[in-house]
Amino acid sequence: MGTERILILGGGVAGLSTAWWLARQGARDVVLVERERALATHSSRKNAAILRTATDDPEIEALALRGAEFLRDPPEGFSERPLADRCGVLIAVAESGAELPAWERRAYDDGRARAIDPATVAPGFAVPGTRCAWFAGEGRIEIDALLEGFERGARRAGVRFEVGAGPSELLVASDAVVGARLADGREIRAGKTMIAAGGWAARLATAAGSRVELRPTRRHLVVTASDPRIDPRGPVVWVESDAFYARPEAGGLLLCACDEVDADPDFTGVVPAERERALAKGARWLPGLLPAPVARAWSGIRTLTRDGRFVIGADRDVRGLFWAAGLGGHGMVCGPAVGEIAAAALLG
Repeated sequence: MGTERILILGGGVAGLSTAWWLARQGARDVVLVERERALATHSSRKNAAILRTATDDPEIEALALRGAEFLRDPPEGFSERPLADRCGVLIAVAESGAELPAWERRAYDDGRARAIDPATVAPGFAVPGTRCAWFAGEGRIEIDALLEGFERGARRAGVRFEVGAGPSELLVASDAVVGARLADGREIRAGKTMIAAGGWAARLATAAGSRVELRPTRRHLVVTASDPRIDPRGPVVWVESDAFYARPEAGGLLLCACDEVDADPDFTGVVPAERERALAKGARWLPGLLPAPVARAWSGIRTLTRDGRFVIGADRDVRGLFWAAGLGGHGMVCGPAVGEIAAAALLG
């Protein structure tokens, strides 16, 4: 099995997970290319690291549940450190008495969540008259441990890594992708090539004839200064009606206003208005702890698709081209499951 070379373009969670699963399933010639000098420097590290499975789309939720199972109980030897911190996720859903959305009904039915008085788990969270769902088995993802586990396992199994030399174009012969040309001029030929670089690599596929459309968007995260009143083991709090979440981080609070603005994936700055919006929402929902000075702020790319679902598997128009992209804000939770599915597709 796995004698044909497989080329993976992108060294974030989707690419690393796929490489790990390919090696685990017997692929013997896998090359992963990452344009940066270090792996997983963009979306896979510039996110809120939240383990949340509840979402409107039941298909994505199924992948999140599978990913969460991996995070809570990884294969033996995958990591010496836990991959998940079950500090809990508290979701303020809607006004008390309002109809339950489908995702909330599913969570209550399968035992993931229960209704709760938020004061019992998150003192100071201002949600008067709001129904709250408590997910005790969810919380934070240990991003470094997860990514290092995928990389270490893949390297041990013989996956070859090429870093600091991203692809400049896909190689096409007889209407099929047969590898990629790197920015330094080298060519890597492969029987199957997978794009796992989200918004950065979509234009390569378009040039090769693919009709897959990806939309890079930017989301801002703000961390406030350290405050002794903040419990470092406190839960994630999420307000559905106001598109806001927060959790403890580095002694302060990590805040996000869930902005979703089209952006050049290479833009790495912070838009001041988005930073201020996150702080304003934080003061609204956590009035006992905010306003507070800002310790740092950054933005990260979330690559979306037209229907909000992922792009995994063989391209419908271009032979030899495969995908693991468009994971939006679900990449870190769903990454283990996405890699498993992508690897299975690549191996037929």
